[in-house]
Amino acid sequence: MKKNIILLIISILFLTGCTSEYTLEISNKKIKENITVDILDSDIPDKSTGLIAEIDDSITPFIENEQYPFMNNTEIKYKKKVTNIDGGKRVNLKYTYSHDDFKDSKAFNMCFEKKDFKKLRKGFSLNFSGKFYCRYTDEVVIKIKTDNVVVENNADEVKGNTYIWRINSDNVDDVDINIELSNKVKYTKYAVTAILAIIGIIALIVIVNVYKIIKARENVNDI
Repeated sequence: MKKNIILLIISILFLTGCTSEYTLEISNKKIKENITVDILDSDIPDKSTGLIAEIDDSITPFIENEQYPFMNNTEIKYKKKVTNIDGGKRVNLKYTYSHDDFKDSKAFNMCFEKKDFKKLRKGFSLNFSGKFYCRYTDEVVIKIKTDNVVVENNADEVKGNTYIWRINSDNVDDVDINIELSNKVKYTKYAVTAILAIIGIIALIVIVNVYKIIKARENVNDI
């Protein structure tokens, strides 16, 4: 049973011959974990042959069974969705942690040799380093999304509010992922839209009131 659990933990993130994306969306109170794994049909064992022992097949249970975000906890489950894609299946797992709960997650504990997530005086930092144990594809893409002000980072690439690291054969034994966030939240596109909407409403109210004043004066002059 223990061996099966370990196999499932490993297969959660990265499967041989498949593609995957691991995203953390970090805010001041929560961390949203989003794991997407595309599994090729050719990588799904064909049990009809009778040649594959159940204990050696971690892919089929990953597709068909419930998955769990925490270590040694089968009561709390990922929100899971399996869809058919061209040439295979897409498995999506989602869970939202508190900052403290995240440190008990499987992904945090199983894949990195050294890991640290801590609160700072005016923010918090996330650091992964050393060996990476979950590279079962040529390249692993890890994304951190945040609307908080990023004080420091060493991302390979930045797209808007998304910080991207790639793990491959060149750095799998010496991973270095660092990001430090402030508690301060930047204006998002939604906040800007809301501000513009408020300005528009205020402008409309002013125009209506000015129009009423002008009409009132015209009525007085007519008398």
